[in-house]
Amino acid sequence: MSGAALSSLQVQMTLSRKMNIIADNLANMSTPGFKAEMLAIFPDSDGLAPSDKRYAVPLGIARDTREGNLSQTGNALDLAIQGRGFFVVQTPEGERYTRNGRFSLDAQGQLVNSNGLAVLGDSGAPITFPTEAGKLSVSPDGTISAATGEIATIGIVAFENERQLVRVSNGLFKADAPPKPAEKALVVQGSIEESNVQAVIQITEMMKVTRGYQSAQKIVQSEHERLRRAIQSLTSTS
Repeated sequence: MSGAALSSLQVQMTLSRKMNIIADNLANMSTPGFKAEMLAIFPDSDGLAPSDKRYAVPLGIARDTREGNLSQTGNALDLAIQGRGFFVVQTPEGERYTRNGRFSLDAQGQLVNSNGLAVLGDSGAPITFPTEAGKLSVSPDGTISAATGEIATIGIVAFENERQLVRVSNGLFKADAPPKPAEKALVVQGSIEESNVQAVIQITEMMKVTRGYQSAQKIVQSEHERLRRAIQSLTSTS
């Protein structure tokens, strides 16, 4: 296979992966706290092409960690974080981290996320509300209070490098590095952080990817046709 064909196949594989990421971003436009992702690429040789050829090789997933806009909901248990930080939830696999603050109370009066996972306080324990707690208020430092008094302080943690967090299911992240207290983060009650996905940018990128894929496909088809004619010519003269 020629260098042009190898290059075009590499481009198609890269663009296919990029298209999957764009589709995932668009599918999560309404997911609270979701952060847009993109494919990080660097030029490199794949070891198969001539030494004078360079190829675009996927390096990994890059995440846009900028905050999304805050949307007021009026729900006392909807919480958003201003600044760097994550809520902490307990899962069967251990602690996980999220910017999605759409919380509620389960049948036992425990604060849980939309998947029923316990939201942890700054002590590392689940937050349980007393019966008939009444009207709830959450201060900017995360302290939860009711008519009966202070209940708990919601746990908010930060990381040295947020881009090293690994995205798992249901809007959660896991981390290899230990978290630290998010000293400058503020909690906003009655609001949800929206996804930071920008539809116009994603759709524009999707159009670029489609055009690039089609161009690469034409090169592959042209090379295939050239080889077909060459083989046909050789067999007809033999």
